[in-house]
Parts: sequence; C-alpha cells; structure tokens
Amino acid sequence: MTKPERSMGHPSKFLQEYLQSDDYPIIKIPQRIKEILGEIVPVPNAPEKPIEPKKPILTVLPQPTPPKKTTLSWFGLDAEYKALMRIYERNIEEHPKFNKQFEEYYKHELKLYEKLMEQYENEVLVDYQCNVESYNHIKKLCNSGINDISSRYELLYIYLHFNSSEASPCPANNSFAKGVAESYFKKFLTEYYNKDLISSPSSIIAEGHKRFYTPDFILRIDNMYIDIEIDEPYVAASYKPTHFLEDLNEKKRNRSRNFIPKNLQHIDDKRDKFFLANNWLVVRFTERQVVESPEACIRVLDELVNYVWMRTELRQNLSSNTLKPEPKWTEYSAMGLADKQYRQSYLPPKLAQSVTEARNAYLKSNPQYHDDDNNLPF
Repeated sequence: MTKPERSMGHPSKFLQEYLQSDDYPIIKIPQRIKEILGEIVPVPNAPEKPIEPKKPILTVLPQPTPPKKTTLSWFGLDAEYKALMRIYERNIEEHPKFNKQFEEYYKHELKLYEKLMEQYENEVLVDYQCNVESYNHIKKLCNSGINDISSRYELLYIYLHFNSSEASPCPANNSFAKGVAESYFKKFLTEYYNKDLISSPSSIIAEGHKRFYTPDFILRIDNMYIDIEIDEPYVAASYKPTHFLEDLNEKKRNRSRNFIPKNLQHIDDKRDKFFLANNWLVVRFTERQVVESPEACIRVLDELVNYVWMRTELRQNLSSNTLKPEPKWTEYSAMGLADKQYRQSYLPPKLAQSVTEARNAYLKSNPQYHDDDNNLPF
C-alpha cells in the first residue's frame, strides 16, 4: 500500500465542474466514499454476527392410545368402538414405519447441519472476525477525528478492501456486443493505465450467480474499482435509441418526437446504482467525447483518482484542454439523431464506415424496416 503525496479537501475546479453538471461526462461516487473524503466521517454500522445454523430436531410419533371401552363394547355391540379399534390397530402397525422415516430424515438433516456448521466455523465466522477487526479500526479512526491525510487514506483503503465487490471472470458461454469506439479509446486507456486496466468482458461484477453487468472498461486503482462506460445515442445497426432519458411515470403516454417529459431518469440508473452499492465508481462518457477528446477524458479520470486517493500529481504528458460537456438525450431526440446519421458525423472514417455497414446489413436482413420516404424513426 503506497502513500503518494496527497492533499485532503474538495475536488479540483476541473473535476468540480463535471461533478455539478447534469451533462456528460456522468461521474458517480458511492456515498460512503464521499463521507470518508468529507470533513466529518460518521462511524459505520457494526457488522452483525452471522446466524448460526439450527440443529435439526428428531421428530417421534407418540405411541397410539387405544380407545376406551364402553358398556356396549364389552358385549361387542358398540360399532363406533369397533371402528376406532381398527384405526388403532392400523396405527400400531404403521407406527414403527413412520418413526423410521422420521429418523432417516433426521440423519440426513444432521449431516447437512454438520457441513453447514463446519463452513460456518471455518469460513463465515472467520470473515466476520475480519470484518469486526476492520470495523474496530475504522471506528477508532473515525472517533479520532481523522484530521490527517494518512489516517483518512488508511480508512478509505481498509473500507474498500472489505466492502468492494471484486471483478470476476465472465462466463465462457456468454458473448457481449462491443461499441465501435471502444477499441479506439482502449488504446489511450492502455497507454495511461496499462497496469490498472482490467479488460472487459474478461472481467465483470456479479449479482449473486444469476445476473451480472459487464462494464465497457474497468480500472482498479489500489482497492478502488471504476466502471467506465461509453454511451452512444442509438444502436449502429437497428438505430434503436439507447442510454437515453426516460419518464417512468409516463411510459404509456403517446408523445411526439419533440415532446420533453418531466421528471426524467436515465435508463441506466438502475445499473449504476448496483455498481455504487458495491462501492464502485461510475464514469460515463459519450462516444463523441472519447473519439474527439480522448486525452481530456483521461484527464477526467486522472482528476477523479487524485480526488479519491487525495493525490496532487497529474500526468505531465496530458493535454490541458477541458472536456466539452455533452447534453443527455431523450428517446425521441435519439431517434432524430439516428435519422441524421449523427454518429457518422464525428466518428473517424473507418469507424463511421463500420456503423454504415452494420446499418446496411441490418436493413438487408430486415427488409420490413427499410424506409424509402425516410419518415420512420429507424
């Protein structure tokens, strides 16, 4: 754990402009990291001790009780007593069978319990003890005021170590679509962040074992992960709008292309919240930004890393140009951009040609979407 020269305080003016803006680049920082970087660091909640597995209980059926005799039953004249006796005799016969089944089930559950207890003692409790030690150390740092940079750096480092979800290998049977600008921007990321870049889709962040999100790029600086996304307004082939602002409360309402709904929410907010909940930072650039100003995008990342890790140094060979903000788009404005072939207007010739070829191939395989009058939103 290296501790370079750092300065504690507010983000640089360069970064502050983008953090306060509602345009691209979109920069999101987990709340807990903001708290640690702030002047006052609240004490986190203590880790809860994992619940110990419950030992199974052997269930045994009680011995059947014979029915009580009546005066008539002594003379064989009580039909109800005879029926109850038949049930009693059947229960007596089946009683050992049921108890044997219960016993076999108990043995099976007991073996499972023993495995769970072994895992609980050797893995779960060990992890819990580590979290307790981390919590006690963090609590001590918080209560001490954390007025020095080294202590705050140490607190952040420990917190991310225990609370950040790690990148995981992608399933081999999954394929992932790549944007045309990713390979272009990857050259710059590799040049400036070669050792810190985790190529995607070789690495992902997983939600349990059923769902996962695949970042365009992943940076790992010390214990901090950054999800880097490149957003384009529409899909190259289908011209389908993507990464747009939507109004969730008015989805069913018919709207013209120029209608701007209220209470807009980015369609990727749910995805971003997942990364933030796992203590990853999220940075979204537009495709145009990474193509036209790749070094300015790198500087945004540099300023962000410096802010989080309280560093002061910037790369000497980076351009001093600022990154021009780009407004977010709605679903309907993205349709208009697709009509005008907006992406081909800023992409380098080879990339623009790949977009055009993808579109032509799509129209050839989907002739129903061909529009001679150019009045459809595709």
